[in-house]
Amino acid sequence: MSAYYLNIEKEQQKQILGNLKEKLGFSWAQLAKSIGVSRGMIFLYNRGKNRIPYLSLIKLCEIAKLDLTNYSLKIIDINNKTKHIHTPPLTEDLAEFLGILSGDGCLTKPYCTAITCNNLVDKYYVKNRVRELCINLFQAVPTIRVQKNAIHIRVYSKELFNFLKNKYDFPEGLKKNKLKIPIKILQKEKLVKAFLRGVFDTDGSFHKHHKNTAAIEITSASKTFLEEIRDALSTFGFSVCLSGISTYIYDSKQIDLFFKKIKPNNLKHIYKYNFFKKKGYVPTHNETIAAVV
Repeated sequence: MSAYYLNIEKEQQKQILGNLKEKLGFSWAQLAKSIGVSRGMIFLYNRGKNRIPYLSLIKLCEIAKLDLTNYSLKIIDINNKTKHIHTPPLTEDLAEFLGILSGDGCLTKPYCTAITCNNLVDKYYVKNRVRELCINLFQAVPTIRVQKNAIHIRVYSKELFNFLKNKYDFPEGLKKNKLKIPIKILQKEKLVKAFLRGVFDTDGSFHKHHKNTAAIEITSASKTFLEEIRDALSTFGFSVCLSGISTYIYDSKQIDLFFKKIKPNNLKHIYKYNFFKKKGYVPTHNETIAAVV
């Protein structure tokens, strides 16, 4: 399938978009919505990082009544090939990936499966475990981008996007109050453990409670999802406290059981737990950064 894009200098593309924005009186978000792309994508167009599709430009110019003949434009025909991915059966690895996506991930336009973590303490985890899951599960090599203190890992694939959305009911866009543990995962204990592992590795923490005690915490802005997490943990014998947007495990023996049964993969959690068991207190954030970066 062919697609046509502008093939012009970055500054000229920026100038055209700036003129359109000014003439329409739109915000960047409104401009993006009018052509069906994300706000982030419109910024990429504006910086010249991505070529703007010719049909999108025509649409904006028609809305703004801007005459394109004032510009010297070159068009390029790009042959787009669909990125085919492997759609795996429901295994522990896929359940873990769905947990990761539920924690720090999202499905966004245009057909992007994205996970965003902290660039300092999560970099090793993202570049190794999360990347490995993307490749092994879907046979898709993700893009990894660092932006300030965040590390983003993304797969652009309509096939993957629809697979996660349709088969596992993962919400598109904002996740708040839309998340749930997939029913298929709840049917097998090993899948529930793997899902909880993914959630904890991304949206969980192991931190100081009192001077010489620790706590396991999992947070979520989705109340129903948090209740499902609490109930899932309870089925494995954990005494879970739910307060606000978090669930907590405080008992030291249950914390040991959590690391034994759930088996987190994020290096920061493993390091902090091992440090606590050896020295009797949870390391500081700076100590953790020094150890895992």
